[in-house]
Amino acid sequence: VSNTNYKVSGQDYSANNKWMNELHLNMNADINDKTKFYGRLSMAKNWSQMGWSGSPYDLDAGRNTRTSGPVLYVDRAYLDYYITPEWIATIGRQPGTDGPGSNLRNNALRQSTYPALAINALGDAAVITYKPESLQDHKVAIRAAYGKTYQWDEEGKVRDWMSDQKDADANLYYAAVEGELPIEGMGDNLILFNIAYLSDFALPLNNGPIGLPGNGVTTTILDDDGVVNLGDLTIANLHFENYKAFGTNFNYFISLGYSHGNNNQLSPTLSGILQKQGYGNGKFNEEDGYAVHVGGRYDFTKALKVGYEFFWGSRYWYTMSRPSINDPLNIRMTRGTAHDFYVIYQLDRYQFLRLSYTNIQ
Repeated sequence: VSNTNYKVSGQDYSANNKWMNELHLNMNADINDKTKFYGRLSMAKNWSQMGWSGSPYDLDAGRNTRTSGPVLYVDRAYLDYYITPEWIATIGRQPGTDGPGSNLRNNALRQSTYPALAINALGDAAVITYKPESLQDHKVAIRAAYGKTYQWDEEGKVRDWMSDQKDADANLYYAAVEGELPIEGMGDNLILFNIAYLSDFALPLNNGPIGLPGNGVTTTILDDDGVVNLGDLTIANLHFENYKAFGTNFNYFISLGYSHGNNNQLSPTLSGILQKQGYGNGKFNEEDGYAVHVGGRYDFTKALKVGYEFFWGSRYWYTMSRPSINDPLNIRMTRGTAHDFYVIYQLDRYQFLRLSYTNIQ
């Protein structure tokens, strides 16, 4: 249940007493000695909500996991194939949400391969992981991945791939290295450096005449094939987390982010309109963005846990993060500052209550 109060242009608004449900059905299977399957069916909906609207946000990578409607959705479905004990190939719907950086607030162990500040969205990819046996005392893993956030074709847009490709697909390339710092007495920790590169940030948008705000009665066609290509996006992230630091009941994380857009592909018509409305040169975020996300939680007892998180994003910050039922305001996309306070009460091993307050400026 949530109560949201916000101010826009000096006007106060509120959305209070809003109830919602979320359901996860987790699956796993050891197919044989070399192959393992993991999956999750999910549902997240507001009370009385029947479905969601057809829009670009229905794409996997843009889907709002806060409210997906009353149907079960394939949240995760991937195979791990152990080529050797050191080399692992993964393919399918990736564990791309609720990653490192969200564990403390969610009162959970690691839920995703990818740190939440870099990738916190659904998507499909192929991944190769190398875990050198000589470095397993430090839990070292090196990963490279390739995926798509959008595939275009003329006939079916997203359904039929048997046609000529006339516009760019959105290709995602990812690389990461992670491990544990060998500092005596520090406790369980994770340090992770990763880079994501989205080549051709393409989205399907209405290809009919669209009247943009502030443009009077004049309309423009964004793109004649219904796809708008915003250019390229680079995201780099350094993440560190530490549990029961140096034998205490204190847990914390620090996550730093960098983003940069370039190779803008907006049409001259649309760029001109955006420029007239004060959006710089009418390009898509061809600037550097920076972000800092830090959080700590102290476990007073096995039942009572109190935490705080701070987030700052610069004017041009952008990342691949979407809202969720645990983070309906999507604080990792904030251009400004966010403060989050929460109290967790553990009922038993599998159940807990959380009360939180979030303020974003």
